[in-house]
Amino acid sequence: LFALSLKNFNYPDYNGQHFVENAYASTITWFETGFSFGYMYKWTDDETIDLGINVKRLIGYNATDVALSKFDFIYNKKQDISINEVQGEYRMTQPAWGVGKGWGMDIGFNYQKKLGSISGYRPNTKADGCRHIDYKYKIGFSVLDVGAFKVTQNAILQEFDYKNQPFKFDSSQIKSFKDADNYIHTNLVNNGVQQVRGSSYRAWLPFALSAQFDYNFENNWFLNLTAVNSFKISDQTKRIDVFAVTPRYERKYFEVDFPVSLVDFRYPQMGIAFRFGNNFIIGTNRISSVTGKIRDTYGGSIYFNLKIAFYRKCGSKSSKKRYKQGKRPSCPAYAWVDTVGNKKGWGRI
Repeated sequence: LFALSLKNFNYPDYNGQHFVENAYASTITWFETGFSFGYMYKWTDDETIDLGINVKRLIGYNATDVALSKFDFIYNKKQDISINEVQGEYRMTQPAWGVGKGWGMDIGFNYQKKLGSISGYRPNTKADGCRHIDYKYKIGFSVLDVGAFKVTQNAILQEFDYKNQPFKFDSSQIKSFKDADNYIHTNLVNNGVQQVRGSSYRAWLPFALSAQFDYNFENNWFLNLTAVNSFKISDQTKRIDVFAVTPRYERKYFEVDFPVSLVDFRYPQMGIAFRFGNNFIIGTNRISSVTGKIRDTYGGSIYFNLKIAFYRKCGSKSSKKRYKQGKRPSCPAYAWVDTVGNKKGWGRI
């Protein structure tokens, strides 16, 4: 079925052959805003347990999927097939800002083993002099993207069961999602079979569970292990399962990551990512998707993150003066802090 689609249903090698297939394809795009809350739930002399939640307001842009639970057909010739039976459904909308609205949520748990005692420790606060105690290792568990948005703008929901129908495929007649819907109804007669149709549907986020482990070698090198196991709700978009091992080298103004991952827990790929300052990140999970040297393609990516922050560093002249006067400054990612032996210096928080 995939080969026929790529060749616009024109593949002579399949002439006269009988197929029984199933197929599934989906896309989802949304924008989100929200708030996050973190809480140090429990701590001992050198351990912490942290909880966090992220609540998101969702604005949908697109949510389209097609699912064929059974596609029994004979391929006759160019663009011509005889359908014995096709069962399935499709949900579609014209991509646009605000096709639907909803809510989502992430929940996380984190355990940290600290490098030193945290008795009386109040991280990143003025009262504690911007003191930071790094971790030796940490373990986290997360529930990602719980939620959905309801598509109501130009939405079409169609469940179908067509039997014993000829069908000629002509993609030149399909210019929009409404054209695709009209083309299916014009060229397939429902033969008295009850068809279910609707004008709204719920687009579920790609829900997943994640586990992470991060180890600090205490020489600017770290090792991260991450596993993501996704779950498909109904016939809608499913996140890719992945297991990744990522060594990284981390400094104040620079970081480089070397992710090695198994996509769908089967297909290996290697990537690289860079952080410059605390403002810009760029990377890929599959180097070959950027270099163009690809043989077996299971996916590709390139991503970047740009952050603009406005704050006064603890190490600025005014902050140092305030610190000497006993006035504790605010604490950015790196700050002018007390280090070993009560010597002043830059410290990572």
